[in-house]
Amino acid sequence: PSYTYSNSLHDALRIAQDGGVLVVAAAGNNKEDNDIFPNYPSSYNHDPKDFPVVSNITADNIITVGASDQFDKKEANSSYGMATVDLFAPGKDIPCTLPGNKYGTGTGTSYAAAHVAGACALLWSRYPDKDWKQIKALILNGAEDGLAQDFRALCTTEGRLNLANSLN
Repeated sequence: PSYTYSNSLHDALRIAQDGGVLVVAAAGNNKEDNDIFPNYPSSYNHDPKDFPVVSNITADNIITVGASDQFDKKEANSSYGMATVDLFAPGKDIPCTLPGNKYGTGTGTSYAAAHVAGACALLWSRYPDKDWKQIKALILNGAEDGLAQDFRALCTTEGRLNLANSLN
């Protein structure tokens, strides 16, 4: 995890926000509560009151994603945060390519973030006139608690990605 705040990265994210860019960031794979131990760049999207040492930290154009498993629960190593992680998405045993022209599976919040980034791209292709705020709202408002109801105390939406809900 990266616990180090970077002015340069923060400035780049704010410039991206001003340019209409929506960023999807992995919450981290350190099993920690990001409300207590911020993980960057995913923690740049939260109010300065959460992190009083740093001022003007908020970059609202970030969606922070934790990883869920095939049982609709938090993946064991995924970070979480009721105030700092927005939602969960599949991030366990995800099919992927590997070095050496091979295929395999991977686990982690980066895989979960890729699912959310793809969902954002699909929504933007369906609704090209919407801005990043509206696409982010569709993603977050579409989140649902899974069958295991494991996400209720782990993220702001209390849920995981549900693209069908976001499309409707």
